[in-house]
Amino acid sequence: MAFLVWTHDQKFGITVIDDQHKRIVAFINELNDALETGNAEETNHGTEGLLNYTVTHFEFEKEFQEKPAIRF
Repeated sequence: MAFLVWTHDQKFGITVIDDQHKRIVAFINELNDALETGNAEETNHGTEGLLNYTVTHFEFEKEFQEKPAIRF
C-alpha cells in the first residue's frame, strides 16, 4: 500500500510540473517501502534520489516562474 497517493485535487494544471510532483510522490513511496523493509542500502538510495530530484524540481520551478508568460 502506498504511503502517499497522487490524486487529481493535487493537480497544479501544468503538465510538466504535475508530472514532476507525481515523481516526487513516487520517490516518497519508494523511500517509505525501503524504510519499512529496513534495507539500509535501499533507504540510502531512496533518500539520495528523493533529495536530488526535489532539488532539481525546485530549480526547474524557479526558472519556470521567472520566465515571462507568453501571451497571444
